[in-house]
Amino acid sequence: MRIGDLYIELGLLNQTQVDQILNHSKQTGYRFDEAAIDLNLLNHDQLIRLFGHNHTVDFFDLNEFRLPQNLIQTLPLSLVIPYGVIPIGWEKSGSFFDQRKNLKVGILNPSRKDAVDAIQSYLQRSEKNSLPSEIKLFLVSPKAFIEKLQNSYGVNPTDVMKQAQIDPTLKNAFEEFFFQGEVKNSFSRKAS
Repeated sequence: MRIGDLYIELGLLNQTQVDQILNHSKQTGYRFDEAAIDLNLLNHDQLIRLFGHNHTVDFFDLNEFRLPQNLIQTLPLSLVIPYGVIPIGWEKSGSFFDQRKNLKVGILNPSRKDAVDAIQSYLQRSEKNSLPSEIKLFLVSPKAFIEKLQNSYGVNPTDVMKQAQIDPTLKNAFEEFFFQGEVKNSFSRKAS
């Protein structure tokens, strides 16, 4: 999935507008959101409402990503579902003498600063994880997030909807895909 597909999935743009933005981005060197704003197809307020003040968070395509077991164990479902986060990798940075380990996390709503706090708090209490120097957030598609919950975590969508605490973006995505029948059908295919 490309970033333009996410904007289409969220109902902010259509395919013609995405193509126009991509062409403008190639000509100007602007990022996708900057090109969209420059063309007056999106504005800062829309992006802030959708992604928070840090609307320049990079997009990560979960569709092309296999979630290894050791990453699944990094964050429990008790964090993944309420905060709409999913671990996507560890990254080393710094010099030879000053090695840092950063945790890369996919998130449905980058404006949720409480998610980063919850992850840090969990990792501090957990004995099996080393503490990251930094937590780097990446925007992920709600649809791909749901598919990873099903395929990598083995989560039943019906059980998720019964939980008291669920990220609002995740809840909306589940409801939308249930009405469209996509999650229900893909889960029943997996079970058979």
